[in-house]
Amino acid sequence: MSAFSSGSAGNHGPNLPMTSPGSSSPEEFFLTSKKFPGAGFETESAAPASPSAGKSNSGRIAVTVAVLMLVIGGIAWVVQFLPGKQRVVPPPPPDQELLRFPEVKAVWDPKDEEYAFEVERDDRGSYDYYFENAYPGSVQLGLESTSCDCSDVKVGLLASTELLSRWQKLETRRRNGERDAVFSDNDLTWLPLDKIKGVTVPAQGTGLLRVGWHARKPEGNQLRLKVGVWSYPDDHATQRRWLYVDMLTRVVPRLGFNTGKVSLGTLSGGKATAEAIAWSATRSKLNLQVTNDDPLCAWTVTPLSKQSTPVLEASLRKGGLNTRVRSAAALRLTVAEEKGGKVLDQGPFQRRPTITLDGETVQDGLPLFQGRVQGDIRIGGLDESGKIQLKSFPVSDGVRQKLFLWADRKIALEVDARHPAFLEAKLAESSEESSAKEKKWILEVVVPRGSPPGPFADDSAILLRTDAVPPRRVRIPIQGTAVPG
Repeated sequence: MSAFSSGSAGNHGPNLPMTSPGSSSPEEFFLTSKKFPGAGFETESAAPASPSAGKSNSGRIAVTVAVLMLVIGGIAWVVQFLPGKQRVVPPPPPDQELLRFPEVKAVWDPKDEEYAFEVERDDRGSYDYYFENAYPGSVQLGLESTSCDCSDVKVGLLASTELLSRWQKLETRRRNGERDAVFSDNDLTWLPLDKIKGVTVPAQGTGLLRVGWHARKPEGNQLRLKVGVWSYPDDHATQRRWLYVDMLTRVVPRLGFNTGKVSLGTLSGGKATAEAIAWSATRSKLNLQVTNDDPLCAWTVTPLSKQSTPVLEASLRKGGLNTRVRSAAALRLTVAEEKGGKVLDQGPFQRRPTITLDGETVQDGLPLFQGRVQGDIRIGGLDESGKIQLKSFPVSDGVRQKLFLWADRKIALEVDARHPAFLEAKLAESSEESSAKEKKWILEVVVPRGSPPGPFADDSAILLRTDAVPPRRVRIPIQGTAVPG
């Protein structure tokens, strides 16, 4: 009901309430008065709806709703199943694996997982970690962190069955010891892994995470790399996962030897021969050259066959060196006591080879070949072993030592040279313990006060010379250490 009464159709004035002093109160009068312009204008009452009209409107609404539902369902079907349209994949549960890495620790030798890959200083290399997409949709893969600025990380997708098959064959060869059995930069498209923008790994896709390094540490040090990566499903960036891979390498010399010292024994005329084995854990071939500049010493290098390297490797590993021998050669020295008018000095002697590997001189780790020439002059007793043993002594005090020699009475001796030059040497005859055939000599060696601290070098010695024809030198090594104080 309207708050206003309806009048005749021709009445256009305000319809004031009919009141009488006894029938209306002031409140009723004010409540029925006009509140705003036009509020008291006469209006027509709406005709009541018939029952048939209500049913017709309800049917129209039901039809409209049904059509709308069909349209929405059709759009959803098109989005999900029409060719060329990507199906929306729901977010994964928190514990669902996105990218599956069968291996997160670099294994260089399947038979020895603790083996650290051996590299030379300044070498560059890499390790490939295989992965596959375990999520129904595509996944973003990016870089989280690296433990060293010497590393770089990139991804190569195995986008075809041919690439996947090639990788499987290369991996089999690499695990059998072929260091170079890997994809090159030209064989596979490598994408740098970024900390912000990821690389898209398609559904059911596979690929390789390549972690490279630059070995800048000194020889003998290990390089352990740890790389973190993140991944999340497309359209679900909040569902991020983290994974870490690591690998271990060891910086080694380019050339090693199976021993540091080689004994040639005692020469008493004739020749003596001994050898050391040179080997490399990083090079497939040893291009060794040795210098022959002494007519009394002949050096030769003979490559060893691949069949003999396992025996050498087993021997080295038994000695505590977990290495892999890729190539090896025998370094042999033959020493003659006399040749071409030259005579080897009497007494202990030692030689180190002068070697080049691929044209570069090798200075460290060379073996020392040692021997002794037994001549006509007897040096010292059994305790001295033909050497002057100074042991340890204070630099502030210096030290002196005596050594006794016996020679044929027809032979005279004199000091020929001293190494190092600050040594003092005095040689004198002795009437004691001499005989009709032999004469005793006393050699006194003095290290003066204030001499350089540290151990004496390997070539430290006093050299004596005989007056025989031809003359012969006698080498007497000196050992000891000058300590500060």
